[in-house]
Amino acid sequence: MAVPGQVLSDPTTRTRLIVRRTARDSGGRALELEVFYPPGAGREANRPHFHRTFEEGFEVLAGAATYVLNGKEHTARAGEGFRIPRGAAHLNPWNAGTEPLHLRQLIELDPPDRRTLEAFEDFFETLFGLAREGRTGPGGQPRFFQAAVLLRSLQPSSYAAGVPVPLQQGLLALLGGAGRLLGYSSRYARFAVPGEEYEAPGPARANDYHFLDRWLVPAPLETAWRYVQNAEDYPRWWGSVYDRVTLLAPGDAAGVGKRYAVVVHGALPYKLRMRLESTRVEEPHRLEVRAEGDLEGRGIWRLRAVPGGTEVTYDWKVRATYPLIRALSPVLRPVFEYNHTWCMTRGERDLLRELSAVPGAAVAREG
Repeated sequence: MAVPGQVLSDPTTRTRLIVRRTARDSGGRALELEVFYPPGAGREANRPHFHRTFEEGFEVLAGAATYVLNGKEHTARAGEGFRIPRGAAHLNPWNAGTEPLHLRQLIELDPPDRRTLEAFEDFFETLFGLAREGRTGPGGQPRFFQAAVLLRSLQPSSYAAGVPVPLQQGLLALLGGAGRLLGYSSRYARFAVPGEEYEAPGPARANDYHFLDRWLVPAPLETAWRYVQNAEDYPRWWGSVYDRVTLLAPGDAAGVGKRYAVVVHGALPYKLRMRLESTRVEEPHRLEVRAEGDLEGRGIWRLRAVPGGTEVTYDWKVRATYPLIRALSPVLRPVFEYNHTWCMTRGERDLLRELSAVPGAAVAREG
């Protein structure tokens, strides 16, 4: 993990980055960087992309920054700032001028998400570390499978523009998984700041999984909450995944202690059986569940109102005890990750269909 004051440099592109604020010291709210580009630098490995879970802010401290937002090229000069809206296709700023460019970059998350910010910290630390070892191309690009592992680590917050998200998720699950089998990682101990605690990359066990998914639901917060918290209704509108949900205990007045038995399936030819219990309910913003059975762990639904509807995120951290997944995770992990992505993509699609069929349930999208 990065620390304030840490300096990263690329001897090939002569780009330099200084960490000012990190996920740890901001409580998962912000990552602030200062970036220095010499004339002509910053464009080589820059590809159109977008961020689903946050906005980016840039302030030009010296020189002139060129950037692309929604297909249109812009220039910002010293003393000027600009923002990249959530979901907007863009190219990050680069130096097209003849003077050095000095930028301040700020990523802010609401609600806080330390995991997403730490993924970006690791991304920069690894990218610059590989450049110092001569393991990147002339423009700072890492090798193919190394790039797949790094890009996979930035999902589900960031994606390439112009390519369907489910396709990217599936491809990077496969390519990133292959990269890990070949020994590549999103973080390396040798690049960590001396004295900083280092956790080995990847799960503690091959059959440990951690997913973070995001839906944009064109409905009021209270409506989205009603669909998320009522698991008994999942087979009706999310029947592409949920075969059966049986209520075992009603829980208290808030729903804490509510228990279900569920049977689910995905794109692969097997079914999973679990018992879910609500352990924390904060209507209409947060629902936590504990899972036992073929998958054991916890899930957290988070909801917040955004322009045009509700942002719904699901944080799912489990250990697979189902014999097939447990046995084959060391070699087929990307396949099982894709199966999860398939299920969640169907959930968002099915909910959108449900809302479109219910008069007054959906709200108009902005734009």
